[in-house]
Amino acid sequence: MNTRHEILKAQADAFDKLSPDGCYVSSSKWNDPFSGGVLTLASDLDVDHIVPIKWASDHGGGPWSSAKKEQFANDPLNLIAVDDGLNQSKGTKGPTEWLPPNHAYRCTYISKWKAVLSRYPSLAMTHKEARVFTRQLSACRNRQ
Repeated sequence: MNTRHEILKAQADAFDKLSPDGCYVSSSKWNDPFSGGVLTLASDLDVDHIVPIKWASDHGGGPWSSAKKEQFANDPLNLIAVDDGLNQSKGTKGPTEWLPPNHAYRCTYISKWKAVLSRYPSLAMTHKEARVFTRQLSACRNRQ
């Protein structure tokens, strides 16, 4: 299985229907955190990089070795199965430009961003992004 299908299998909430050779997941049940909906076809999902590869490249990951870039691209901490249309609307945006429409998931999403940035300390937000992100984190802490 490739990384996409490993993530789909790991994040499925029901029995997985695999291809005859067992190399890919064709259907299952996934709770999409971005929308709050339920999806059943693997083709309706993308595996999102919580911290997009392009964003990472532009924010300190550009000089990384090929091996480190591959590690980042396949890091399960940074990967999540989500509605393909919402992932495409997110594109390469950071959390100061895009948040999941499912308000109940936003604080978890922001926490995941923080965890990925902690794992890759050479990634840094701009001062403006950091100010907005800090406000977002504070708002989440105040909700608890």
